[in-house]
Amino acid sequence: MENKIEQLKSLVQLLQSGYYVGRHTQKNERLAFLLIFVAITKRSIPQVVIIRRDQFLAGRYDCIFRGFFPRNKRVYRIHLPMSFLGYLDDYCFRYRVPSNGCLFSMNPEYVGNRVRELVKLQRWDISIGDIQKAIPYAYNSEEYKAMAYELLDMLWAIPCSEQYICTTAIQICSSIQEFERRYL
Repeated sequence: MENKIEQLKSLVQLLQSGYYVGRHTQKNERLAFLLIFVAITKRSIPQVVIIRRDQFLAGRYDCIFRGFFPRNKRVYRIHLPMSFLGYLDDYCFRYRVPSNGCLFSMNPEYVGNRVRELVKLQRWDISIGDIQKAIPYAYNSEEYKAMAYELLDMLWAIPCSEQYICTTAIQICSSIQEFERRYL
């Protein structure tokens, strides 16, 4: 199973940094985030694509993701690090995801085709089913949390200073536009 985890990590890194297809370099942070959530939630791509922002709650010491098993109509909870909420808020801000909107506005077929394309390009032997089973432990066990936290740490692609400058610049521009609209 270690080999599948390493291949998943390499797959996420390639999606974050970009890979060559013909003459173009493809890069897709949203797809990398989606694949990490396929591994963490152990759900299929169509079930992960419909995850909404309001399914994440801030607990006292951690972030809680509330999911739903459609077959037996049971709710499950996954405890994530509190620092993940910072990434999630930044992600929702950058991709304009409303508080009750879906995190991934992607077609499940598109996701499957991109993953198969990249796996074939790299000549790996990993599938979507392998990604779902990458964390073999039960939800919220110590082993599960360690592996989930390790995968979530891969998402911090944007340093805080760039995020601060980007957010500050947008706030300054919107303040200037509002000032011009009111007083000029």
